[in-house]
Amino acid sequence: TTTTTTTTTTTTTTRAINATNTTGAARPATVTECLRAIPNCYACTSNRTCLVCARSKFLHNGACVDSCPLTHIPVGSGIFNRVCLPGGRVCQVGRRDCFGCDASFINCTICTHSKALFNGACIDPAACPAGNVLFGTGKFRRLCRATPTKAPGCNFVNCRECNPSNTQCTTCANGFYLLNGRCVATCPETHVLVRGTGLTRTCTPKPVALDACIPGENSCHTCATNSTCGVCKDGTAQFLGSCTPLCPEGTILVGQASNIGQRCI
Repeated sequence: TTTTTTTTTTTTTTRAINATNTTGAARPATVTECLRAIPNCYACTSNRTCLVCARSKFLHNGACVDSCPLTHIPVGSGIFNRVCLPGGRVCQVGRRDCFGCDASFINCTICTHSKALFNGACIDPAACPAGNVLFGTGKFRRLCRATPTKAPGCNFVNCRECNPSNTQCTTCANGFYLLNGRCVATCPETHVLVRGTGLTRTCTPKPVALDACIPGENSCHTCATNSTCGVCKDGTAQFLGSCTPLCPEGTILVGQASNIGQRCI
């Protein structure tokens, strides 16, 4: 009986010391009370603020969470003592369905997994706020954008917006592509589908194969062969041996947002 009491006292005291060394706060009566008061908590203060999380959870603001907010960095890899520390980037590629961030790492710029971009975050397409409309149909680059106001006289079929004189369409309805000022269901074989500025999906002539690749010409930095470019510059991206300012639909831009070395794959 004496041995059992001593062991229990030693274990409880150790937990109390660990808790006190961490924050200087009082220890809990038992670990069971912590788990009962705070899910997945292994050690907590007397006022039930968690100090140590169990079950591979992260400690954040006195609670145990599955993952850290974007403003915090997850630290730890074991079952215990994982924590969220301040200083994370608000935008991180690969988290929250984000595929690309702006230069400040504050806003997401490209969403994946069929999510829609809205105010720098990736949301469910069905959750586009009132007054906005979904643009895009693929897994990448969907957006919630303010519903265009169609001016009187802009009467082209499947057109959302026209130029000021209403002589050409500038933005097509979702699922249609802009070709020579009109909206078409598919691009001709001589063109590729490119997502341009202003969210417009445009049929653009296919890149012309180079007769001869010369470094420094046609936005090519380094040639792969005598007739194909391997590395592009001037902010263009390599696609099928040529340099293009925008990646065709169905491809994604790979590489850092810089002057040299981007590719469409």
